[in-house]
Amino acid sequence: MYSNFVAFESILDIVKDDTGITILKNDYPKIRRLMYRAEKDIGYGGSVMLKRVKYSIEAGSILYDGKNYKARIPENVIRLEAIGMCAEGVCPGDYRIQGNWIFFCDGGTRDSFNLLYYTLIHDGEGNPVTTENHSEAVAAGISYWLYKARVFNKKANANMLQYYENYYHDRIGEARGDDIWPETQEEWSKMARILQWSSRDVLIYSEKDRCFCEVPEEIAEIYAPVAVSIGGGAGYTDPATVTPGGGGAGDGSSVPETVDETNPVSPNPDIPSEPEPPVNQDPTIDDITFYTTNGFTTPITWAMFIEGAPAPYNDPEGDLMDAVRFDALKFDNKGKWFYQGLEMGVEVPFGTVAFKANFDAGDLIHIAWNQDDFNEDVLYFSVRDNVNGNWVN
Repeated sequence: MYSNFVAFESILDIVKDDTGITILKNDYPKIRRLMYRAEKDIGYGGSVMLKRVKYSIEAGSILYDGKNYKARIPENVIRLEAIGMCAEGVCPGDYRIQGNWIFFCDGGTRDSFNLLYYTLIHDGEGNPVTTENHSEAVAAGISYWLYKARVFNKKANANMLQYYENYYHDRIGEARGDDIWPETQEEWSKMARILQWSSRDVLIYSEKDRCFCEVPEEIAEIYAPVAVSIGGGAGYTDPATVTPGGGGAGDGSSVPETVDETNPVSPNPDIPSEPEPPVNQDPTIDDITFYTTNGFTTPITWAMFIEGAPAPYNDPEGDLMDAVRFDALKFDNKGKWFYQGLEMGVEVPFGTVAFKANFDAGDLIHIAWNQDDFNEDVLYFSVRDNVNGNWVN
C-alpha cells in the first residue's frame, strides 16, 4: 500500500496529543531512533529508499584498531542490502557485524568499500518521514517506548504500559494492510522499483547482474559529534516533612548534536575541530520544605521556589524560572494537593504546567491530613529555564 508522506512534525503532534507532553525538542534524537525502530516492526513502507555510501581510509571512515579494519554502520539503517560491490571482492566471510560496527577479519588491507542499505526518506532538516498508513502505528510505538522508560524508572504504571503495548501492536496490524515485507533480494528490488524508485532509478539495478553500481554515491567522511546534557536528574532525597520537589520525570541523558547522518564514522583525533559555541547551562533547585498542622491549608507560592528551598532556584547565567511542571505524587501521601480546585493526580494529570500567575492566584494548595500523626506529603516537580527551555528538578 502506498500513501502520502507524513512529516516529522506531524508525528510529533500526534505523540503530544496521545501523551500530553508539550515539549519534545530535547527528545528529537531519541524520537528519530524510535521512528526507525517502529518502521522495522511494521515492515516495508513507501518512505523507504535505497542509499549507497562509500567508505575509505582516505576519508577517515575506515579505521584500523591494530588488529582489524572497521567502519561504523549509519544509525538510520532499516535493512542492510549489501556490504561491498561486485568488483570489490567482499565476501560474507570477510567481515562480521557487531553492534553498530563492521569488522573486516580476513587479514587483508581494506582501502575502500561501498555500503548499500535501506533507510527512511528525510526532510530538509534530516528528520525522517513516514507514510499516512504508517503514521498512527509509528506514533503509537513512540508513545509506548517513551512510557516504557518511565515504567523502568518506576515513575509510571505497568498496567498502562501493557495497554500501550497492545495498542501499538494493533496499529502495526492495521498499518501493514497490503504492505509486503520482502524476504529475498529479488523481492526487495522489485518492491523498491514499484513503490519508491523513479523511472530513472528503475534502470539502476539489474536483476540479471545483481549490481547496484549506478546508485548515486555519497562519501562517508569524518564528523565530530559533541555531547550536550539535556533534561534533569532522576534522583531525589526524601525529607521528613511536607515536600514539593525531588525527582521528577526528566530523562537525564547526553545526545550528540545534529550531524549529517550520511557520515557514519567516529572523529579522527588528528584533525582539529572548530571551537564549540558556549552552551547555556541548566539551573539547579533543591527540595522545598514547609511544616503544617492537622487539616491546615497551605498555598504554595512562587517565592517558595525562588527563596524557600535550602538551595533555591539558581541559574549560572542568571536566566529566570518561567514555569513549574507537576510530575508525580508520593504513593503514600496522607494529605491532598489541589490545583485550581481539582485534586492532583485524580482530576489534574501529571505533566500539567503552571506559571507565576497561577501561583499568584493561589491555584496550588496543600491540605494536611486531619489526624494526630507525623507524616510527609511529597509533590515531585520540575522547573523550566526561560532561555534554553530545559526542565530540571
